Amino acid sequence: MLLVLAVAATLSTGVPGATATPAGRVAPSRVIGQAATGDACALFSVEELGKVVGRQCRSARPGTSNGSPTCAYQAGMGGALNVTISPSGSKEKFDEFRALLKEQGETVEAIAGVGDDAFFWGAHAYVRAGPIWLVAWNSDMTQPEDRARAEVLALVKAGAEKLR
Repeated sequence: MLLVLAVAATLSTGVPGATATPAGRVAPSRVIGQAATGDACALFSVEELGKVVGRQCRSARPGTSNGSPTCAYQAGMGGALNVTISPSGSKEKFDEFRALLKEQGETVEAIAGVGDDAFFWGAHAYVRAGPIWLVAWNSDMTQPEDRARAEVLALVKAGAEKLR
C-alpha cells in the first residue's frame, strides 16, 4: 500500500517521494525541504514547467548561487528559465533589498497577487512566500522581451503557489 501511495505521489507531482496534495501539487514542506538541501529543481518537473510557460523544456540542471539552490530549465536555444530558492529569507530582508534597489535609482515594479510580496527588477522576478524567496529570470535570448517576461511571471505565480 505504501509503495502504491509513493508511486501515485510521484506520478501526480513529478517529484519522487513527494506528498500529493488535493490539487496534485507537491506539498510545500517537501519542496522547501528539497530546496534547503540543494534541489531547486524539485519545484517543477521539466514537463510541468513546460505546461506552466507554454513551451517545451528539455532538461533541468541543478546548481547553487551564493549558497542557495538553483535550477536552470533548458527551454530554448539561447538560454534557460532560471530559478533560485532561498529557504532562509525574511520579510525584513526582502523589504530592505527592495528599498536598497530604489535608493540606488533602480526601477522596481510590484507584482500583484503573487506570494506574500513580489516585484520585478529588470528581467528578474523576486517573490517572498513566507520565509522563502523565489527568484526567477529568463536567460533565453531567442525570446522577445515581452514573451520572456510573461514566462517568468507564469513561473513565479505557479512557484509561489507551491511554496504556500
